[in-house]
Amino acid sequence: ALMAVPFVAVEVVILLIFTFVDPNRMEDVMEYNESTMTHRVICSYDTWAFFIVQVIYQGGLVLIGCLLAYKTINMQKEYRDNQQLILTMYNVALVGSIILVIANAVEVYQSTMRLIVSAGVLWVTTSSCCVFVLPKLAQIRSRKANAGG
Repeated sequence: ALMAVPFVAVEVVILLIFTFVDPNRMEDVMEYNESTMTHRVICSYDTWAFFIVQVIYQGGLVLIGCLLAYKTINMQKEYRDNQQLILTMYNVALVGSIILVIANAVEVYQSTMRLIVSAGVLWVTTSSCCVFVLPKLAQIRSRKANAGG
């Protein structure tokens, strides 16, 4: 857990900087259709700087993770989980890229975008856990079967 502190600290610093430099502000959006009016209140900002900084920082972390997962190929077998790491990191990169494209190419409500991001996080978390846990459980089961029989 201590190894993650620097990454969380950098994220906190980024958030604090943009809280004062380019804070979110409330914006009223009114949309009129033939017989209905929709009133929404959304969080808005003046520049794309926060988005760009987040994409560079988090994209860099995913890129470094992919590179490190690839570099584990030559490690001793008992110390490496390179196939699982590579699959997990590429899964994170793919889902993140898809969500990034959706966020910028499709005009959706913020609540819909939050739902899409939540579904992406759920998918990445669940599939990553399955990629790491299921092979280990199968390995333990086969060891017990070989030891018992």
